[in-house]
Amino acid sequence: LALAGAASLTIVNRGAARGRELGTLLAGMESPPEVSVEELGAGFRVPAGADLVVNATSIGLYPDVESLVPLSLEDVAGRALVADVIPNPPETRFLAVAADLGCETIDGLEMLVEQGRIGFELWTGVEPDVEAMRDALRRAFGVR
Repeated sequence: LALAGAASLTIVNRGAARGRELGTLLAGMESPPEVSVEELGAGFRVPAGADLVVNATSIGLYPDVESLVPLSLEDVAGRALVADVIPNPPETRFLAVAADLGCETIDGLEMLVEQGRIGFELWTGVEPDVEAMRDALRRAFGVR
């Protein structure tokens, strides 16, 4: 996100020390974003001005599919894009909550497909069949 030009980032990490490490790394960039670091805890509220919320934890990953990232999306309801890097299951509880609040969502399976597409094209110079990739992943994960 920083390389893509995000003006500011709020890093919410389960361990504040690791979040600060990432913040320090980002501060060393040529044009660093404004960075704040928070510790993830029950009821953490996503800042109202957030445009994008990304779960990059393993919370909700198969087989622990009932787990839910402990943060509140109420202040960004209906306006933020919410993404989850977890590919299995594609629709996590986190994304279901976001969708119920009117947020647009991107699931981790789709992110994995796009990462694979980019890597395949860079290595081979050939645009892959992303539908075939998506179908293969769905079969591998046992999802529709």
